[in-house]
Amino acid sequence: MWYYSTSSQLEELLLVLDADKYERDLVQVIAEMREEIDRQMQLTEQLTKAVQAGRRSVIDVLNGNFCYSVPFVE
Repeated sequence: MWYYSTSSQLEELLLVLDADKYERDLVQVIAEMREEIDRQMQLTEQLTKAVQAGRRSVIDVLNGNFCYSVPFVE
C-alpha cells in the first residue's frame, strides 16, 4: 500500500494551523511554495497510479470509504 498527500489534505491542514501565532512561519512558507507543492503532489499521484498495478493506495482506500479527518483538539 502507498501513501501520499493530496492538495485537499494540505488545504485541510492549513485550516487548522494557527496562521496568526504559533505556526505563522510554517503557513507563510507553505503559502510561498504552494504552487510547487501542489505540482509535486499531482505528479506523485500520477506516477503512483501508473505503477500500482491494481493495488490501492491509502488515499484510494480513504476516498472510497469515508472522508478522513484528524480530530481537532483545542
